[in-house]
Amino acid sequence: MKRNLVCIAVSLMMCIMFTGCSVVEPMYTLTEEEEDAIVAYSAKIISKYNRRQGDGFTRVTKPKEEKESYSETETPAPAPENTDLSIEGGEGTAEGVSAASGDGSRHEAVNPITFEDAFGLSNASITYNGFTISDHYMEDNVISLDAKEGKDFLCMKFTITGKDADVVMVDILSLHPRFHLYTDASNVVDNDNTVLMHDMATFQDAVSAEKGSDVVLLFQVPTGSVSEEADNLALTMTMDGKDYDIIL
Repeated sequence: MKRNLVCIAVSLMMCIMFTGCSVVEPMYTLTEEEEDAIVAYSAKIISKYNRRQGDGFTRVTKPKEEKESYSETETPAPAPENTDLSIEGGEGTAEGVSAASGDGSRHEAVNPITFEDAFGLSNASITYNGFTISDHYMEDNVISLDAKEGKDFLCMKFTITGKDADVVMVDILSLHPRFHLYTDASNVVDNDNTVLMHDMATFQDAVSAEKGSDVVLLFQVPTGSVSEEADNLALTMTMDGKDYDIIL
């Protein structure tokens, strides 16, 4: 009986060896340039979101055990911010129901404000450079994002520049702004949360008059709902519980 079991096991192993090679596809081999691009991008992302970046190398020590204290009521921990590379946008009307735009009307701004005043930028400026529409977005030939089925990316483009030769730090990431695009008076879509290096919502870098930075805001809109000649778009922003109508 034992000999029969051994023969069966050997037969199964031989079947797997002879049949497995034909169905397993070989792994894709990265070129040296592709490896360098992925490593550089990963290093930038880790550095950008590492809150203890300035600490450098630190010794890891085992914390002392402390007695757990209990209370009658526990405060739940705040939910972490969404910094997943996958795109998760939101769209809807003022009542929260999604709808296609195109009625030609425009959101009426109340107390419009510039990006510089909203962000408190005294030594830098933000210039709007128009928008494009496409079903995908690519950054530096490294990251490629595809819009959801039935949607297109409306990519608003901006340039952040220093006002003089001195280098100034612009930190939009710590302000946690949320952007809302009105495609007409009633239809609004939120910007997608990404960890792209050129996402204005998470921008954190040094700029000067000689060296600015091109950044974008990505919104997903129903395919065909907005034309590239549309002039009724309006951008608003929520920050610290306050709403702002942005002057483009």
